[in-house]
Amino acid sequence: METLAEIKGKKFVLVLDKHRLWGYIFHPYLLVKEPGRKYFRLSESLFSYQSDETLKSLKEEERELIRIISEYSDRAIFKLFSKDKSVKDFLENINPEKFEKLIRPYIERRLRKCFILARDWEVPCFLNITASKIIHPVDQIILEDNAAKPVFIFNRGTDGSTYRLKIESAGKPVDLFQNQTDILCNSPCIIRSGHKLMLIDDIDGSKLRPFFTKEFVKIPQNSEIKYFSGFVLNTVNRHKVEGTGFSIIEQEPEKKAHLSLEASITGYYVLILSFYYSGNRVSPDDDSEYYTKFLNEDGIFSFLKYRRDSQWELKCKELLTDIGFSSNDNINFFIQNEKPNSANGICTMVETINRNYNFLVESGFTIETRNLDSTYNLKPVDIQIVNSMVDDWFDLHAIIEIDKWQIPFTRFRHNILNNIREFVLPDGTVAILPAEWFTKYRSIFEFGNDEEDHIKIHKQHFTFLTDINETSAPEELETLKKLLIPSGLQLIPRPAGLKCEMRQYQYEGLSWLHWLQSSG
Repeated sequence: METLAEIKGKKFVLVLDKHRLWGYIFHPYLLVKEPGRKYFRLSESLFSYQSDETLKSLKEEERELIRIISEYSDRAIFKLFSKDKSVKDFLENINPEKFEKLIRPYIERRLRKCFILARDWEVPCFLNITASKIIHPVDQIILEDNAAKPVFIFNRGTDGSTYRLKIESAGKPVDLFQNQTDILCNSPCIIRSGHKLMLIDDIDGSKLRPFFTKEFVKIPQNSEIKYFSGFVLNTVNRHKVEGTGFSIIEQEPEKKAHLSLEASITGYYVLILSFYYSGNRVSPDDDSEYYTKFLNEDGIFSFLKYRRDSQWELKCKELLTDIGFSSNDNINFFIQNEKPNSANGICTMVETINRNYNFLVESGFTIETRNLDSTYNLKPVDIQIVNSMVDDWFDLHAIIEIDKWQIPFTRFRHNILNNIREFVLPDGTVAILPAEWFTKYRSIFEFGNDEEDHIKIHKQHFTFLTDINETSAPEELETLKKLLIPSGLQLIPRPAGLKCEMRQYQYEGLSWLHWLQSSG
């Protein structure tokens, strides 16, 4: 940033002065050197009017600053926030509530833009408290490059506690108490301390204001528990804290990702993701870097502080995406490409969880259902089939494995034939049968006969068995499957006594007939 000694000719500058209603705001000026003098003069205000010649002489970033600043001129604010007949009437009848809730935040957003642009573009800035046209070298203000940090200081003693606040800028303390400090913007906070302007990270300006006139705030002893378990706890979690009479212990937490199957407020089914650090729940939308817990053990105050693992949390979200879930907020996860209000929503959701349950558990997730009309089984739903051949019949012994139960497949005849996906387990929980079972196994029940826990299928219906996942299949079934792919049969030698030339398809047909004869 240029100093006054380096300025030659006319120079674009920003001047920080105090508006009688709005407080400290920036104004754009052209500055010129007074011949033979050590001071400078504000030769032209660029706030409300700029000639074409002047605008052409300015840089693009200087014109941008003028545009932003013009948005909080008295007339611009009058047009936006007033129904008075004139600017004069508006300024004389400002409603304090409207100023605090609407006008001041509007101005602060533009002051913040000006601060950042002036800092980054190294535009000279000056403080002009007296509204003088003369500017001296000592009036120049520095816009700090790096954000300052708040440091909260709590001291707990036998007669109560005190709370102090200090600011650290470039590693050095900034004294707020009786030090010509003003707040330009509340959130994010920008202050003027002497001849410096600085942005303060992660704090609202309202928390600084009490310390402009007092060194500390006293907390009565009978309010300590409420104060330390509330305000101090939140402060320890988000900021640098110093003090006496209590301890802050940082620990490596045990981490768990948790999924809860619930009906959302809009009525469709979602998996709600939460993170647990040493048993303490943290929502994915919480942007704090730490999770902190307050302990009061017989009057001894301490804070257990756990650093959150953002990379681990991101990996958990990515794992859910990889197995077919999506989310608009990183909290509520639904199945990709599935209409949220689908009538089969709960069935599709539970089946997807069943299919991925082991993977999710191995990846460190815990899973439960919550606040649903039924308690659903979330563990895998598997089928084991052993097939044997007895005379002309296939004998299927099929067992459904769900959690700790093994249930004969014959118990599911009514469900499969009537498209009922819900099956109540012995403990009252509800299992969801996989959707593919209703096409894959329907014909088995339609053409098969139940015998206790077995199903018998005549060999003429062998095609119904070709796609089932069998633990073992009889040799006869493997032989019959060749009927479905005659082109794969081994061709027989051409008959020696045949007195004609056979076409290829005739040759293949003869081989197929020979195979049928030889296979019985």
